[in-house]
Amino acid sequence: MNVSLACRLLLVALFVPVAALLVQQPFVTNDGPVHVAFSDLLAHWQQPGRELQREAYDVGIRLDPNLLTYLLMAPLLKLGSAHLAESVVQALCLVGPVAAGWLALRTVNRDNAWLAIFLFPLSLNEMFFLGLYNYCLSTAMFFLAVAAAWHLQKAPSLPRAVLLGAALCATLLTHAAGFVAAFLGLGAMGAARVALPALRGEGFVAALLRQRHFLLGLAIPLPLLMAASSDGGDHAIEYGPGPGVRFMIFALLLVLRMASRKEMLYSAAVAGVLFALCAWAVMRHLRDRDAAPKAERDAFLATLAALGMALATTFAFPDTFGGGWTHFRRFVLFPFYWILVLAALRPVPSRGRLPLFALGGLLAVVSVSFAGQRETTVRRQLPPLAAVDPLIGRHCTVLPLVVQTRPVGPGGHELWLSYAPYFQVASRLESRGDRVVLFNFLARLTNYPVRFKPHVEPQSLIFGWKPEQEEVAIERLDIPRFERTSGLHVDYVLLIGQPASAPPRLQRQIHDVASTAQRVYESPGRSLTLYRRGPGAGSRCTP
Repeated sequence: MNVSLACRLLLVALFVPVAALLVQQPFVTNDGPVHVAFSDLLAHWQQPGRELQREAYDVGIRLDPNLLTYLLMAPLLKLGSAHLAESVVQALCLVGPVAAGWLALRTVNRDNAWLAIFLFPLSLNEMFFLGLYNYCLSTAMFFLAVAAAWHLQKAPSLPRAVLLGAALCATLLTHAAGFVAAFLGLGAMGAARVALPALRGEGFVAALLRQRHFLLGLAIPLPLLMAASSDGGDHAIEYGPGPGVRFMIFALLLVLRMASRKEMLYSAAVAGVLFALCAWAVMRHLRDRDAAPKAERDAFLATLAALGMALATTFAFPDTFGGGWTHFRRFVLFPFYWILVLAALRPVPSRGRLPLFALGGLLAVVSVSFAGQRETTVRRQLPPLAAVDPLIGRHCTVLPLVVQTRPVGPGGHELWLSYAPYFQVASRLESRGDRVVLFNFLARLTNYPVRFKPHVEPQSLIFGWKPEQEEVAIERLDIPRFERTSGLHVDYVLLIGQPASAPPRLQRQIHDVASTAQRVYESPGRSLTLYRRGPGAGSRCTP
């Protein structure tokens, strides 16, 4: 049986149900609606009829580790709908890492490119459902950088060094996590390829000169890194989860668990298979090291050094750094990527290929099944924004009060999910009508091209949040303070969930707001209620 052909066919078959979901609508993710809203602003910022948004937001393109995703999505929004643009980006987030990983593994060893079957379950990870599209695309760029590095090592030349540098630059402009993982991992590989010949007495300078093209490729993105890092912000640095928690999340690969205990068993199974694959590759190397050519031994040890660097980064990198957080969870996957590269270096016995491929295919099918079940539940209870969209006028502000961020289970309580699919869903209302949604977790941070102007920033003025606060709970409202400071009127209040789900103090404040406003819409089950507040100074709202 041709395992490589079977791998390609199975990967295509696995993407069919995912594509079917995306054709209906994008996956409902945590931050996805905000990224669409940002891209829409970038695409249509200077058009007439966007006066309120220009009054509320600062928009500026600069070199930034989140840039390429918006440059990709903004043109799509000029060509089609917001749903189409987000579906295309989500498809790239899922297909990109698998396709680029297949290319990288094929560059390492064309006979073992079928190991890319294990990348499919790794792509349906927590970061995708959190809506971190920039991160997901950076994992694809990570593999392109690895492929370029291996391409360079096989035949060093200046054009191939430039290709490696370009891949690293693109990775940096997609997301910092992918760049850090690629740069440090490839740096460890380069250091090992210099150190190993030197330790054998072949001369340090000679070994360094042999790696000159590789080192040039690594140096190319450094000026861009310096430019992209100079935002001038005074950001907090915190280690975050301790070593014990990090070890548990890494060892059980809990970034693949988004809901039930069954998913935790599945994530542990994926981790166990990849750990076993790593152990097998190391043992085969130790068994054959004396007979293997020197170049093969060096390549394996250099990749092992990259794996060690990925592990060190996972356990040492601060969780809060550079104006962002949850960095640790973003680095968890990269050691597993290097494990696949390491395994690809060793010839897999023909009798072991089919069982290993079948196991990878089974894990991939299970990952699709879990994702489909979760998405069906989330969509079934998705707040019906399409019903309220026509009821909201142009040039209006909308204040979402999100007291339910996840679907409700049979017992009436929110289901446990590692992401909050309804958290920022109201941002979809900004795509038309020059509206400003006064709840946006990302538009208050310096890492994004769209930010609230300081005197309009609602998270601090209305909810009392601190700058760069990670906690997302809504506990109080101060609409008058916002209206005094911003000069804008809160035209609509959109209640997502039932007030009984809110803390007592917030319940009273919601009641006070509702009692002085006109109820325009209430969905069946009261999962979504729209209130129209009376006219006030600073209102630009028109029917």
